[in-house]
Amino acid sequence: MIIAITGTPGTGKTTVAKLLAKKLGWRYVSVNDIVFEKKLYLGFDEKRKSYDVDMKALNKEIEALRKTGENIILDGHLSHLLKVDKVIVLRCRPDVLKKRLEKKYDWYTKIYENIEAERFGVILEEALKSNREVYEIDTTDKEVKEVVEACVNIVEGRGDEFKPGRISWI
Repeated sequence: MIIAITGTPGTGKTTVAKLLAKKLGWRYVSVNDIVFEKKLYLGFDEKRKSYDVDMKALNKEIEALRKTGENIILDGHLSHLLKVDKVIVLRCRPDVLKKRLEKKYDWYTKIYENIEAERFGVILEEALKSNREVYEIDTTDKEVKEVVEACVNIVEGRGDEFKPGRISWI
């Protein structure tokens, strides 16, 4: 089984994914590591300061991982676009996310782009189009331990309270 942990940068994906994998005894895999190790990018967007990822090649790598038969926690803000079994979207209230991102990035356009993506639920909407099981967890006021436990519940089939549509900042 492959579970995607996704969300806007700053929502806690990597921290949660690593702890979840450890708790479950599953393999942790970073989408970014795969992209850079295998050089699965088509170019670099100077304006947005980000790489354009070859999604077709990345999906082939994920399928190769699936064939190993391992249970995998897949970490990355593109992971919801890949062939996975369940998607967990981590969310964060935009005002709190802004503070987190200001510690992470030093260019305002990247911060603004990510805050707007979170405000409008871009990643959640993309995930919902995938026809996979999708869940969302608001990390804004939760301890990491709480988020990991929520993820365990989802993985083990007890996550109905995290079905999309219950988070609203408007």
